[in-house]
Amino acid sequence: ILGWFFSFRKESHYTRLANYLQDNRQLPKALRDEMVAVMLSEVQQPYYTGVRGLRLVSVISPMLGLLGTILGIIEAFKVISIHTGPVSPNMIATGLWEAMLTTAVGLIIAVPSLLLSNLFNVLAERSMDRFAIKLNRLSLSFELHEVDEKKASIAVNHEAKVAA
Repeated sequence: ILGWFFSFRKESHYTRLANYLQDNRQLPKALRDEMVAVMLSEVQQPYYTGVRGLRLVSVISPMLGLLGTILGIIEAFKVISIHTGPVSPNMIATGLWEAMLTTAVGLIIAVPSLLLSNLFNVLAERSMDRFAIKLNRLSLSFELHEVDEKKASIAVNHEAKVAA
């Protein structure tokens, strides 16, 4: 998980995407942006895979705790059903202890998993948003550069006509 988290700090993904955008700057903006969007979605897959795994753990662990609770209560009732005399609390304590322990362990696993999955999801979204914003700015800069070149060309042509 920590390796996954620290991979957010690497600019290598952005650099690769920016270089790809730079290499294809001659293409129309709409096509260029669509190509980068596809690549960005490929880059984000590993980030969200870890989040999905943590969410799965946070959903399954309380279910396993609940299963243990049911099994512990079944054990407590089994002890009661076997005994013919008066029932004392210490007779069912083992089954109830087991029931409460499994519930607690399930929650102890689920709560941090849920918190971490949400934290990593927010970090992944922020990284992807930053990448997208930077890449959009880069793509727009290509368009602005092209507009400036056209304006300069028009100005030179105008001056040539005036001089002639």
